[in-house]
Amino acid sequence: MKPPLQTLLALALVTGSSAICNNNTKHALFRCMLTGYEKTSRPGLDSNKCETNMPPVSVTSQFVVKVLTKVDQRLGSYEVEGYMRLRWRDERLAFNSSAYCQPSIVLTSATGLWVPDVYFEHSVTLQLGDGHDGEVVYIYPDGSVVWSRFARLQMRCSMGFGQLPFDTQNCLFLSGIWSDTASDVMLTWHDTAAPLGPYISHFATVAGEWSVVDVRGEDVRHAPTPESPI
Repeated sequence: MKPPLQTLLALALVTGSSAICNNNTKHALFRCMLTGYEKTSRPGLDSNKCETNMPPVSVTSQFVVKVLTKVDQRLGSYEVEGYMRLRWRDERLAFNSSAYCQPSIVLTSATGLWVPDVYFEHSVTLQLGDGHDGEVVYIYPDGSVVWSRFARLQMRCSMGFGQLPFDTQNCLFLSGIWSDTASDVMLTWHDTAAPLGPYISHFATVAGEWSVVDVRGEDVRHAPTPESPI
């Protein structure tokens, strides 16, 4: 069944079991962390057992819009550019910070790691940083992960122009987890007071006639229905 959609919210810790790595070089430490690591299993699950009562992984999202590049009235769309930052905890990646002598591990790619399968409803085009092009991963001693990627999005928006030149368009920015339900991965906004970051409220006129007047964030959860596609 199609997983529930939810816009994004806050960080919680997920318990699990992991041997603490003590290697004192970055590459040796990372190899140790990935020994026996199964990226297809979400944090908190034992890949050798059928765990059905584990709490969902809490993933928070922060889509920081740096530029609102265009509002297309004819196509009914708008474009934003900035970076998407996801946060979660994977205790399988915990390490001994004293032995490593660093407060975190910094990677330029999330290859080999479990990552949330985030998608954007109503997107027309989506460009995300990959590898050495606009991507960075921070791993902290307790297994907390911060994954930041450059992002450029073109989103559809249902527009009406019955009150020109005083129209106000309400454009939905909806995101969710594609391959898991909310019982496995819970996706929420990192900050509902500023769901698209601190910059968008300072944007002046866009495309000669449009300006941002308000941004509101909300976390929602939709239960799957019998009509949901498989």
